[in-house]
Amino acid sequence: MNLALSCLLAVLAAHPRPFLVSLQEALHQVVDHAGRATVAIRLAHQASGGTGFIITPDGFVLTNYHVAQNQQELVVELADRRQFTGRVVGYNKSHDLAMVKIASPTPLPWVSLGDSAALRAGSLVVAIGNPFGYKRTVSFGIVSHPQRVFQKTWATSKDSLLPVIQTDAAINPGNSGGPLLNMRGEVVGVNTAITVTEGMRLNTGLGFSVPSHIVKRYLPHLMAGRRYDREDLWTGMFLARQPRLEAGAGTLYQLVVKEIEAHSPADRAGLEVGDVLETIEGKSLNTPTDLSVEVASHVRGEVLQIRYHRGSLAGEALLTLAPEGQVFP
Repeated sequence: MNLALSCLLAVLAAHPRPFLVSLQEALHQVVDHAGRATVAIRLAHQASGGTGFIITPDGFVLTNYHVAQNQQELVVELADRRQFTGRVVGYNKSHDLAMVKIASPTPLPWVSLGDSAALRAGSLVVAIGNPFGYKRTVSFGIVSHPQRVFQKTWATSKDSLLPVIQTDAAINPGNSGGPLLNMRGEVVGVNTAITVTEGMRLNTGLGFSVPSHIVKRYLPHLMAGRRYDREDLWTGMFLARQPRLEAGAGTLYQLVVKEIEAHSPADRAGLEVGDVLETIEGKSLNTPTDLSVEVASHVRGEVLQIRYHRGSLAGEALLTLAPEGQVFP
């Protein structure tokens, strides 16, 4: 029994029928709406594959890169069993996202992207997918953590960090690329990974989804045909967490710049060795991971505001994000 069900039973004990009826109606509405837009995706020469969902009535389908890969011919099956030939028009390997296009003579059912930043631990969510070939399987759970830091290895030769939604809604092989939905029927995540134990690729109550606020940043680029073979962004600075020495400090540690690579984004922004970083985009910086996760939530070319202290002086730097290794003159 997962935590969502346990909580539900506890609430039902206090508020029996009205709550159950309203929750069940809400779940039916979410599934009826989003289920029509959820599709099965497989390579033309394979019997099974993964999941995707239609995001526009003219046939743009979002899924995982590891489901669609870089194929020019995919089989996309709708809920009404109609099959279309799909082709990958854009992808982002680092975030495991792919955009597939299908052509239909009539408008298709579609779902909209919601605000993953509004999720909290305990938020109710629904996952729809095709685990082990069982098409349009629905599972229900909660958000276990709205921004878990996930060590991803699927995209590049070097591991990097990605903020993901952790959920206990059942996710199994075949769910990949499917929607994680809030109770308004909006997509708040793209189901992408699970934790495995002892080599068993089965649901353990630890599923992970790419948050919709990250997906939205890449969406227009993917629809326009952009292909990100490697999109690990860098700052060009190396940080250390050190004890904060001044009296009356609100926190015990501070994040200090230890090294800056020449011609890197940090160098161009005017940051220097010894600077104490305070915030990025208004969010507190307490560990190097805090910086990595925030950077991974944005796209190349975006400018992020960093507030810092240099000795007794407060400063502000504007950091322009670039792919790892890109240098500035």
